Amino acid sequence: MTPTQQAREWLRSCHILDTETTGLDWSAEVVEISIIDQDGNVVFDSLVKPTKPIPTVATAIHGITNEMVADAPTWGQIHEDVCRIINSKPLVIYNMNYDVRVMNQTAFFYDMSLGNEASVYCAMLTYGEFY
Repeated sequence: MTPTQQAREWLRSCHILDTETTGLDWSAEVVEISIIDQDGNVVFDSLVKPTKPIPTVATAIHGITNEMVADAPTWGQIHEDVCRIINSKPLVIYNMNYDVRVMNQTAFFYDMSLGNEASVYCAMLTYGEFY
C-alpha cells in the first residue's frame, strides 16, 4: 500500500491523537491529550495534572503551566475514557513511538495499562515514505 493509499484508508475511520508532555525523558508525563475523529470533530480534549511539576523548559515549548493544570483531572481520572476511545478505532499519531511511550509511562505511574486492542499508525513515518 502506498503512503497516499494508507492515508486515504485512515481517513475512512480513525482517531487522530496528539499529546503535550512534561518532557522527553523516561519520567515524562502527559499534560494535555487531544483526540479528533477523521472528520476533525473533537472526541476528547483535556489538560492533565501530572504527578510532578511541569518544567519551565516544557512550558516554553507548549505554553502549559502548572497553574493551568492545577485543577485538571489526573491521568487516573481520564484513563478509562482515553482507553475506550483509543482502542475503539484505528489510531493515527504523528510521532507514534514517542506519544505511545509517554502515555504508557503516565499510565504506569497510576499502576494502569493502555491496552492495545486497536491498530496504531505513525503519520510521521508514512509521511516520510511519501516525501
